[in-house]
Amino acid sequence: MQSRLLQSIRSTVRATLARPRGTYGKNTPTVINKNLEHVMTEVVYVSKSRIERKRGPLRIAHLPGEPQPVVYSVHGAIAEHYKVDPAKLEESHASTIDYVISATAG
Repeated sequence: MQSRLLQSIRSTVRATLARPRGTYGKNTPTVINKNLEHVMTEVVYVSKSRIERKRGPLRIAHLPGEPQPVVYSVHGAIAEHYKVDPAKLEESHASTIDYVISATAG
């Protein structure tokens, strides 16, 4: 007799495989092999980024598609959260979370 967990997993797998392909990007479906592991069918993009840590929270990112490096740091409430005195910051810049939120909202 099969355990409830195994039945649930098999049911989820059947439901996942029955779904139509997505509508975003190249519509590359996720394939599930016999061991119930997710396997990507193809890699669409690999970002070639490089981060330089300067001092404290100051970082310089070299990103594809950007002609100039992008500067990350902390500011205001984020600096206080990480126990960085905002008055002692030589340079205050947007933090990585600012970029993530902007990219997600855009």
